[in-house]
Amino acid sequence: MEIMAEAIKKDPKLPEKWKAEGEKQYQQYLKRQQQQQQNNLRINGTAAGPIIIPIVFHLVDVAATLNLITDRDIYEQVEILNKDFSGKKINDYLKVIPSEIAARIGNVPIKFVLARRTPSGILTTGIERKTASSPNHINIKAVATGGLDAWDTDKYFNVWCGTFSGTETGLLGIATFPFMTNDGPQGVVIATSTLPYTSNTNRTYMPNYSEGST
Repeated sequence: MEIMAEAIKKDPKLPEKWKAEGEKQYQQYLKRQQQQQQNNLRINGTAAGPIIIPIVFHLVDVAATLNLITDRDIYEQVEILNKDFSGKKINDYLKVIPSEIAARIGNVPIKFVLARRTPSGILTTGIERKTASSPNHINIKAVATGGLDAWDTDKYFNVWCGTFSGTETGLLGIATFPFMTNDGPQGVVIATSTLPYTSNTNRTYMPNYSEGST
């Protein structure tokens, strides 16, 4: 929230831009959904499915840390992300969340899947790794500055994982907002230690922030 407030301070018109872009994307979404529903009903009589978002993880960290992050950790992170967006995670907390709040949990028709092809069409796992000290949350987004380049941000959801240091020590993650050109490509940078750890409980992780939902 601090980063968003600072961005608005630098450009007071950002909220208006976000609102306009949000409305534009929403209208485009409605048109796509309508077309998809018409196509599906015409072909096999089924309704439109969820919006599929290819996601790619860029891991940049020292060998001692990367070697303990399994592909299964990343798979689980995507599974948890989908569980959260579908509203199903509420089932784990029905005993502690008031019923009037639980009744308002939504189901967002979005499904994240690990990318299966790179921007150039090569088969991929959707996970790439680079053994190196993690740069800051901006430099981690480019090979030229010690990180890994973003994949086409119009077609992929980019997630960078690294260890925050210096003035960023202790951060769990940083996300960009539309039109924030000073923070590099659109995407999310998260602390490696916040990834789900069930496949390897011996590695370092955030005790209170390692369930994959942070």
